[in-house]
Amino acid sequence: YSNECDGINFNEKFFIACLFFKIQMNDVVVFTHMSIQFPELIKTTRLDIRRLRREDAEEIFYVYASKAAAVKFMLWPMHHTINDTRRYIANATTRWARGEAFVSCVRERETGRLVGACDVMYQHGHASFGYVFGPAHWGNGYATEACGALLAVLQAAHEVKRIWTLVDADNQASIRVLTKNQLKPEGYLPIGCAFVNQS
Repeated sequence: YSNECDGINFNEKFFIACLFFKIQMNDVVVFTHMSIQFPELIKTTRLDIRRLRREDAEEIFYVYASKAAAVKFMLWPMHHTINDTRRYIANATTRWARGEAFVSCVRERETGRLVGACDVMYQHGHASFGYVFGPAHWGNGYATEACGALLAVLQAAHEVKRIWTLVDADNQASIRVLTKNQLKPEGYLPIGCAFVNQS
């Protein structure tokens, strides 16, 4: 799904997806020469989207990272211990400082509760994004609201020429989120291995 069709072929998308997967798995730093500036706090009508912090670890683990339903369509593996989450945050902190990727937690403004997370990666004019929400918070329109906020930030950045994301064809809820935010499907990729939490 993307907000623009610029002729990038599916092999290139698959290669990008594999790089994205490697970064999420803490293997190597792949993306370099970043120039986009991403805000540490984005406010929507009901949500605060804020840069990840070390103290978010327990909430992240219990709200979504350890929940099989939440991570079914993620490119990173489910967390089995709180230490998995702490390592994830440490890696995300390093990548933000280097300008390689920007992972934010999503909180209800009224209660302060963590409900999910989102991330953005940028390279050479192309921005990709993703999001995940705890099952207890599904059905509230939070993903649509957060996605819209991310797109607004990226569309306002003059460096960004194209915005895209990957979605499993079976993830109908996420497809609805993307179409509500005016992203258009470009085609299907014959891959299933990228979604590591599917047996």
